Amino acid sequence: MMSWEILPAAQEELQSAFSHYDVIDARLADSFYANYLVNRDRARATPEIYRVRRHEIRRINLGPQFEEWYIAFLLWNGKFVVLAITHAKRRPFYFSERVAAAKKLF
Repeated sequence: MMSWEILPAAQEELQSAFSHYDVIDARLADSFYANYLVNRDRARATPEIYRVRRHEIRRINLGPQFEEWYIAFLLWNGKFVVLAITHAKRRPFYFSERVAAAKKLF
């Protein structure tokens, strides 16, 4: 399994989504986070099966309960780099500007 990194902005998005669901129900928030972990690790194990969308960015959708959420990631220097934890109804590819930052950081 590939080692991984997460951009600070993506970490903030993850925390924001978790907090959003935590206000609704703590179990829902825990389910969201668990879903994130399972899908992140699934993508780390076989990242090449997720096609490149744009600007080297790949994505994995979170699964059925949170299907409108996805993890945008980049493969860089042998690492799985999380660029964003985002909702499909947000601006598309707003996080593409993070590719250059990820390459500098990692």
